[in-house]
Amino acid sequence: MPELPEIETIARGLRPRLEGATIATVNVRRRDYVRCPPPSASAHLAGKRVRKIRRHGKRLQLDLAPDGEITVHLGMSGRLGLEASSATIAKHTHLRISFRGRNLELRLTDPRRFGHVRVRPHRSSESDLGPDALAIRLPAFRQLLSRPRQIKSLLLDQTFIAGIGNMYADEALYEARIHPLRPANSLTQKEIERLYNAIENVLSSAIGNKGASIENYIRPDGTLGTAHFQFRVAHQRNKTCPVCGGPIERMPVRNRGTYFCPACQT
Repeated sequence: MPELPEIETIARGLRPRLEGATIATVNVRRRDYVRCPPPSASAHLAGKRVRKIRRHGKRLQLDLAPDGEITVHLGMSGRLGLEASSATIAKHTHLRISFRGRNLELRLTDPRRFGHVRVRPHRSSESDLGPDALAIRLPAFRQLLSRPRQIKSLLLDQTFIAGIGNMYADEALYEARIHPLRPANSLTQKEIERLYNAIENVLSSAIGNKGASIENYIRPDGTLGTAHFQFRVAHQRNKTCPVCGGPIERMPVRNRGTYFCPACQT
């Protein structure tokens, strides 16, 4: 699933090409995928200008002028790409948006359909997400960790903190030397600070490497990210810890495979 670094990379790839562009046509192939009030997405979007492209957690949002917004959640296998208007339409393309005076379409494909698009005719301040993982400050982060839940489970909860998914939670906990099953409220102040810094380091580094192309993630220009080449524990089962040389192990947490070093993470 694309996480914060992948969505941020997508946003940075789209901004120079789409901000300021005016929507010409909207083609929806699956109405259950594009959530929109009546009468249609085309009626709400055609003629509006892309004012700003931004990200919160794992969600991408296109703010429109004079009003309205498009919010995209890519789910497990979603991909946003920029294609020439004449390019062959890939299978599982659920949404196509063209722009005035540009031989360009924004296309969303999603074979597994765990993602969705929401079209709103007016901008909304409502959100079911917690603070963005790269925007939260240390005092607020400390306060959030007063809960007795397992720390890995808590980091995956997008209503707690938005943007951290499975692989980057593993990497951050490894860098902070914290076991994934530790109760959050058992962490010392030094451990909390280490984890806070580790989250920022791991996410920022992954953004610098254009995201991790382990399964479905592809950048809008069709190229792959390289962040996964820097992983030390995520998806590294049966490999050795780069610090102690012991084996990396895997266990389930919230039905997700969790990779960690049992010797280094306590």
